[in-house]
Amino acid sequence: MSAIELLKERGIASALIIDDGYDEVPTSADLSTNDDGWRNFFDDFSIHEEVVAEAFPDYEKVDAGDLIMRDDFVAALWDHRDKLDAGTQEALFGDFSRDKGNDLIFLTGLEDKLKGCGIRPIAVGRDADIPDQETVPLIFVDLFLDGAQNDASEERSIERVLGIIEGRRDDPPLIVLMSRSTRLEQRKEEFRRKSKLLGAMFRVATKSSLEDIDVLTRVLSRLAQHRPDAKKIAKLLHVWDEGLIGARTRFMESVRKLDLTDYAQIRDLLLNFEGQPLGSYLIDVFDRVLQHEIERDTDLIAAAADVNTVDLERYLAPNISGSPDLQELVYRTIYHNPERLNVTGDIGDLPISFGDLLIDKRVFDDPSNLTLPFDVMAVLTAACDLVRDGVDYILLLQGKLKPLGPTAWSYDDKAIRTPIISFADGRRFWISWTIKAVTGWSREDVKVHLADDGGFVKHARLRESVALELQQKMLSNLGRVGQIAPMPACFPVAIQLYRPNANGDWIQLASELLTRRGGVIFVGRDDDSNPNSRLVISEDVCEEIAMLINSLTDEDVPEAGRPSLAKIKAGQGFLTNLEQGLNVSGLKENLLEIRAMVDVGGGPKEEIVAFATRGSNPTKIHKQACKRAVIALIISEPENGPVPMGAS
Repeated sequence: MSAIELLKERGIASALIIDDGYDEVPTSADLSTNDDGWRNFFDDFSIHEEVVAEAFPDYEKVDAGDLIMRDDFVAALWDHRDKLDAGTQEALFGDFSRDKGNDLIFLTGLEDKLKGCGIRPIAVGRDADIPDQETVPLIFVDLFLDGAQNDASEERSIERVLGIIEGRRDDPPLIVLMSRSTRLEQRKEEFRRKSKLLGAMFRVATKSSLEDIDVLTRVLSRLAQHRPDAKKIAKLLHVWDEGLIGARTRFMESVRKLDLTDYAQIRDLLLNFEGQPLGSYLIDVFDRVLQHEIERDTDLIAAAADVNTVDLERYLAPNISGSPDLQELVYRTIYHNPERLNVTGDIGDLPISFGDLLIDKRVFDDPSNLTLPFDVMAVLTAACDLVRDGVDYILLLQGKLKPLGPTAWSYDDKAIRTPIISFADGRRFWISWTIKAVTGWSREDVKVHLADDGGFVKHARLRESVALELQQKMLSNLGRVGQIAPMPACFPVAIQLYRPNANGDWIQLASELLTRRGGVIFVGRDDDSNPNSRLVISEDVCEEIAMLINSLTDEDVPEAGRPSLAKIKAGQGFLTNLEQGLNVSGLKENLLEIRAMVDVGGGPKEEIVAFATRGSNPTKIHKQACKRAVIALIISEPENGPVPMGAS
């Protein structure tokens, strides 16, 4: 299916282009950088006073510094600019006029390219009314909607987008954020976050890149290809957002029915016997009541059921720098929030609860030391025994903290492990539990170990289902007890791109973007629970790779490799493979053959078009490989190890 056919099938027949280049009249912000021009204007004010009086009769009532900040004054002076001398016109409005001219050249070209794709462009300025804003499926918007190009300019653009999509949260339009500014790269994630846009429905492109019809076509095709599934996710998030409001209301109505008398009865008839304090108990109960109210939302359930139909066979390349921090989601499903530990689960003098993790204090002494297997203890004595003095010794399972990396992430049910534990300084470990290393501390031992001068500190508390699973594995090696399956982990990797020269020696294709951004490896499991690793490269890095390849000529590669180069450049198969992600499970010394459907005459045919390997250089790729492929991807872990939680 061609790009035009795909756009038509997805119902993308019109596009809104929001850009201040369409505005014929400048604002004060457009001229705010022209301080010298304004200073000279008011220094020679007597020369211009007659024109100012005609354009803005109330000028005498306003301070000069305030005048230049007023859009109505700037607009009035612009309308009378022909009555100013040529030098003054140039000083005040010259940059604006030139920038507007350049913008219109780009915008006209963009409109023509969209028409060529079967899309009707709708051009509007920063404040113009927007026709059909409730139905337009695609929006191009400038990052800065005035010449100042500051935070206020960006907020203006965000508010413009929010105003359009606020009533369409369950069916939002596709957004392409564009700019000539070098700040586009660093501002795109903040723009997406503030606009509450789903990443799959949001793309970022420089205006210069959109002048290339191939780049524009790829951007539109990516957005269109996954629009139906992205709308399902967007609707789920919207319904969830709305559902939380209703669930909160019903939850509060329910719990407000309880009064002090009820709480007294709960304590007298239940908690005194269990030995549990009221505050901790109520948090546990309220958690479950709120969850029950969320689960009763029929719209949410329907939206979630609809997400079951999402086609995830084709993996998306992320278009925003960095991938979702899935390890952080895993962490939140395994542990209570640290603040929860401030509401103790005991009423006695024992400072621990069921599921608490006690960490060797040495882990905090040298944060740079990631090799020492620090001790960790899990409290697995039944909660009721802890708080009722039901036992003389506390049952603890011993484990070791180990650095978290791609090779450490596993779903093997035979391994007794907790996949992640995090620290405030950003470090992450996983916990290897020794199932036979069961020990007991007396109640006095617990107090000694957790004292200020003791060797352990209470660091985290496992959720009940996770602690129960660990307890059950310890006691009888039974399976999980209702635990949510851990999500895939993702780890950053460095990527280098090589091509062979005429002698068959591998030459690196330089790219600052590749060096800085690279990609990530998602580590999960396949249908048989075997390790499954997939390399995912961000969309802009894929685009950079495509541009590097397209820049190669026959003279850049050996004669034997020229047909392969032609195959790569002739079709999108290689780029599509990269964007969908490469299965790199077990990829170390061996080569991964990257195949793609290419068509250089005679119909589509699957060909080897590139190689991938892990290491630091491509010397292990034999020169004979050049006869089959002329591109090599070298994948390696960053020198400084995995990026810690919270790092950028």
